[in-house]
Amino acid sequence: MNYDSSFDPSLSDNIPARLTNIDQWLVWNSIPRTGLTNKFNKVPYNFRTGKPSDPTSTDTWATFDQVVQATGYDGIGFAINQPINLLLIDLDDCIVDGRVEDWAEELIQICDTYTEYSPSGSGLHLIVEGQKLANRTRFHHNQIEIYDSKRFLTITGEVYLEAKEINDSTAELLFQYLNQISPTELVVKANHLPLPKSWRLINL
Repeated sequence: MNYDSSFDPSLSDNIPARLTNIDQWLVWNSIPRTGLTNKFNKVPYNFRTGKPSDPTSTDTWATFDQVVQATGYDGIGFAINQPINLLLIDLDDCIVDGRVEDWAEELIQICDTYTEYSPSGSGLHLIVEGQKLANRTRFHHNQIEIYDSKRFLTITGEVYLEAKEINDSTAELLFQYLNQISPTELVVKANHLPLPKSWRLINL
């Protein structure tokens, strides 16, 4: 993926219907960050007005089909302004020299859910159904961000490995894993479920 291309409609079928059936979509453009090389802010736009917008404002949202058909933008995204039992997960800079780092691969296996490449190609996005079981949003040296409200997540449809539906049974295991790799950063509110022995925990 790169910032010169808009969303590829041929990838629409990769995106779970759990998302596409919710009319909380928007478009975005990449804006270079002042003073930083190859760093961009993904600015949400109202495709009706062509102007930057507040992604948490419902009057800027559109249907999935509407944003896919919009032109002149760098991509599409899904917005949430309040919890709707979905967790938007951003793994930042987890792909190094074409390889997914171990901590991220472990998290992907645990979540077993829809996973796609970020627009830059250096990160991954996951979406899990469930409640946010921690008060903070950033974990593991700020490389993991998890949101359940007041946020939008860029959606590319470029799936990692294979297309999957959104898993509705792994959120609690996710936060148990975060407690293992970020013990000083996180206080988990979930019940303590043991992780399967087949999932190797990484000491960082």
